[in-house]
Amino acid sequence: MDNMEKLEKIKRREKKQLAGLKAQLERPKFAGYTVILYGLILLVHLLDSFATDVGTKVQSFAVNEYFVLGQGLSVEAGLQQMTLISLAGLFFSFIAPFYRTLLDRIGRRPIFIINTLGMAAGLLLCWFAPSFPVYFAGSLVTGFFVMHDTQMVYIYEVAPKKYRSTVYFACKFVGVFGTLVIPLLRSFYIDADGNGWHKVFLVSAVAGVVVFALACLLMRESDVFAKDRVAYLERPLEERLAEKKQKKGADGQKAGIGPAFRYIFAHKQLRWLTIAVLFVSTSLYGLTMYFETFMSTLISTENVTAALFVQPFAVAVIYLAGGLVSDALGRKAGVLIFTVLSLGGFAAFIACTIGAASPYLLGILLGVAIGGYWNVTDLIGMMYAESTPTAIRGSVLGAQGITLLAGTMISMILCMSLLSVLPLNTIMLCVGSIGFLIGVVLLLWKTKETKGADMATAGREEGGS
Repeated sequence: MDNMEKLEKIKRREKKQLAGLKAQLERPKFAGYTVILYGLILLVHLLDSFATDVGTKVQSFAVNEYFVLGQGLSVEAGLQQMTLISLAGLFFSFIAPFYRTLLDRIGRRPIFIINTLGMAAGLLLCWFAPSFPVYFAGSLVTGFFVMHDTQMVYIYEVAPKKYRSTVYFACKFVGVFGTLVIPLLRSFYIDADGNGWHKVFLVSAVAGVVVFALACLLMRESDVFAKDRVAYLERPLEERLAEKKQKKGADGQKAGIGPAFRYIFAHKQLRWLTIAVLFVSTSLYGLTMYFETFMSTLISTENVTAALFVQPFAVAVIYLAGGLVSDALGRKAGVLIFTVLSLGGFAAFIACTIGAASPYLLGILLGVAIGGYWNVTDLIGMMYAESTPTAIRGSVLGAQGITLLAGTMISMILCMSLLSVLPLNTIMLCVGSIGFLIGVVLLLWKTKETKGADMATAGREEGGS
């Protein structure tokens, strides 16, 4: 295919997309559409929350079935082997941020729909899994589609700027109850010997298929994206290609991971946000991945389930507070407050688990620790979005995803290396806190506040370094 044929093919594709976006903008929203949109966002976030947490909350059963009973290993050795395999699988996740750039190319709606179906498919694989390779494949598929949080990109672009953080964290608050389903399903399906744990995955997988169908029928493209994309596509293709060749136009705003990283490192705000998120994400595995197995070695299965039942309520309260605090005091103040709560709650959780405290207290402390951590990462993501132009927002958030994956890989390697050397509680506390603190200090010191940013003009006021 010669250059002329390629240009014609691109023109036909862009003409079709332009016509579709214009038709949507000209078509009035049906009555109650905003309510339905938020309803779909909440349903997908419930599914996302469930899919994010379910693996860690049945971890001890998976280790027991596939490694202890299946291979005759100890719990620690099985956990170490599972972490090693998960580390290898993490390389697969590096595809995800490149996929996320499609948000800027084909739109928010198609990716929202594909992600919903992908999460459901991964959960179905985990339910079916007769062996660890199948379970691992299901976990990979689920994790791939969980990473993108497309529903939250919608929130960035449709919520009023004055209350953006409040709306965002209110959605997170509701979404937490997706994790509440996990201990309920544990108590319903899993017996005293640990049988039946696969069934925990099935209900949410079926729910995901239903939400996928509703999104196909009812969801529109984000108006912010549609207007920005129409303005872009209405310019002659030859003109855009010429500007691209000369590295001019739209302040260097080009979709794609490579251009996104170049844009990030040319802008001080995004550069320091990226460095901060790298450090913060090195704490992810220590702080969020081993708590169920840690509790299972010290307290009964019934008490672990009770703690996991309480935990989502504590997370929900922390999420709701996250929106109110960061809209009232700013994103950076929110980061500081929830860092203190997270690390304080985590240290107390470890100490109280060793002391065999009430499972309800353990659930509250765990919820404060994990909820505070995710509040911090979400606020950093919001600062990214509020510092980035619409045309490359998805790509920059994809680049953030690569940075987060790199930090997560460091976290996994640290945990895996230390599992045969140090007690699990020591690993959790050290790996879960050191990078977290460094990243937050850098963010508070080097970045500027983004509260109140206009998403239609965000990122246009800052120059280079």
